[in-house]
Amino acid sequence: MADAWSPRLALKKLRENPERFVCDALLDQNIFSGVGNIIKNEVLFRLHIHPLSIVIKLPQGKLRELVKQARQYSFEKLNEKS
Repeated sequence: MADAWSPRLALKKLRENPERFVCDALLDQNIFSGVGNIIKNEVLFRLHIHPLSIVIKLPQGKLRELVKQARQYSFEKLNEKS
C-alpha cells in the first residue's frame, strides 16, 4: 500500500467487477497489494461483512470503509512486526 496507492482507484476497480465475492476482491493484488488471508479476515470481521457478500450488494459507505480498513489494518500489521 504505497503512497501512490489510491483509494479512489481501488473503489473504481471494485465496481468494475460488481458480481465478485468481497473476499475474492480483497485478495486481488491489483486492487489491494499485500492483503492476504489474515488481513482479509480481520477487515471483514471488523466491518461485519460476510465473506461471500457480493460487491454490488454492499452499500457505497461500506465499500468505502472496506477500502479504508484494508489499508489501515495493513499498516497496523506492518507496525506490529517492527
